[in-house]
Amino acid sequence: MNCAWTVAKLMAIITLVGILATAPVGACDVRPNKNLTGGAASIRTKDRIAACGHAGENRGDMPRERQDEVLKRYGLPTGAHPDYEVDHLIPLCLGGSDDPSNLWPQPRRRIEKTWNAEAKERLERKICDLVCAGQIDIAAAQESFLIDWIEAYQKYFKGRSIPPPPGPASCTPPGDGNELSCPSDIVVWANLTSKIYHFETSRFYGNTNNGEYMCERDAAAKGMHPAKNGKHPMATSVLAGPFEEAIAAYNRQDYASALQLLRPLAESGNVRAQFLLGFMYEAGMGVLPDDIEAVKWYRRAADTGDDFAQYHMGIMHLNGRGVPRDLVRAYMWLDLAAIRGHQGAAMDRDSLARSMSAAQIAEAQELARKWKPKEP
Repeated sequence: MNCAWTVAKLMAIITLVGILATAPVGACDVRPNKNLTGGAASIRTKDRIAACGHAGENRGDMPRERQDEVLKRYGLPTGAHPDYEVDHLIPLCLGGSDDPSNLWPQPRRRIEKTWNAEAKERLERKICDLVCAGQIDIAAAQESFLIDWIEAYQKYFKGRSIPPPPGPASCTPPGDGNELSCPSDIVVWANLTSKIYHFETSRFYGNTNNGEYMCERDAAAKGMHPAKNGKHPMATSVLAGPFEEAIAAYNRQDYASALQLLRPLAESGNVRAQFLLGFMYEAGMGVLPDDIEAVKWYRRAADTGDDFAQYHMGIMHLNGRGVPRDLVRAYMWLDLAAIRGHQGAAMDRDSLARSMSAAQIAEAQELARKWKPKEP
C-alpha cells in the first residue's frame, strides 16, 4: 500500500474534498523529524535498575489528547486509525519520557513494509533486555535511539540495508519490490533460509531476515514454496458467510461493521474471529485500545493452538500488556507458536532466552511440553 496515498485518503475523509496531492509534512517518515521530536528522558542516569523499573511504572494507555497533539504536529488527522502508532523515541524501559518531544507517529506495517513500528518494538525489547542485564550502558542505549534507531537495528539485527533519510513523498525504503518487473506474474518475498515465499498480503512480506524480492515463478524454480495459508493476490473469492463479510469490512477499514460481525463468531468459537477481534482491541481499530480485552480473545484462540494468537500472547506477557509481565509465560507461548511454524516467534523466543536464567528457560519449556490444545 502506498504511504502517501493512504495519508491522502485519510485527509480526504476528514475534509470531504478530492484527493490530496501530497502527504502532510512529516507524515510517513520512518525516522522522526528532529525539529519536532528531539527525544526526552525522565531518567538520565547510569542506574539501569531504576530505568528497568521505570517502564512498568509508566506502562498503560497514552491519553488520547496527547496522541492527538503529536498527530497534529506532524500534520496528520487526529483520532485512532490503524496506520500509525504514537511511539516513544527513547523507549520507556530506557527512561524515555511521555513528553511530546519524545513522541512521534511511526508508520505501522500496513503502510511501511520494513522500517515500521513493529520493527522498532523488536529493537526496543532487545536493547532494553541488554541494558537490564547489565550488558549495555543506559546512556549509550538512549543515544542509539536519538542518533538513528534504524542504524541501531542494523547493528543488532544483521541483514537489512539502511534507507536514506525520508523525503516528503514516501516512507518506503529502497528495494521494496516496486522496481522489480514480473510480466504476467507477481512479486513475492522469498526467505532464503526457510525456502518459503510470502505474498504482499502477508505480514512477513519484506519483513524477514535473509530474504529478497523475486518473481513467483523464479522462487518456484528455486524449489521454494508459498507460506502455509498464504492468500494468493490473484485468487478470486466469493463471500460465503459472516466471517468473509467481516474480513471484507475489515479490509475496507469499516471496523465498526467488522467488529459487529466478528463478535458473535468469536463467542461461538470461531478461532480466526477470536484472533482478529483480539488484534482489533489491541490496535484500537473501531474501539478504544483495550489490552485486557485483547488478551481475552488472544487467549481463547491460543488455547486451541492458533500460532498467531500464541505469538501475540507471548508478546503481551513479554511487555506486560493486559497481563502481568512474565518472561516464563512469554517464552512458553512463543515456543508453542514457533513449533507450529510461526516464523517470528522462534526469533523472538531465542532473543528473549538471552535475558532469562537457565531455570526460567527450563520451566518455560516444561510448560510448553505439558500444554494441550482445547476445543474452540
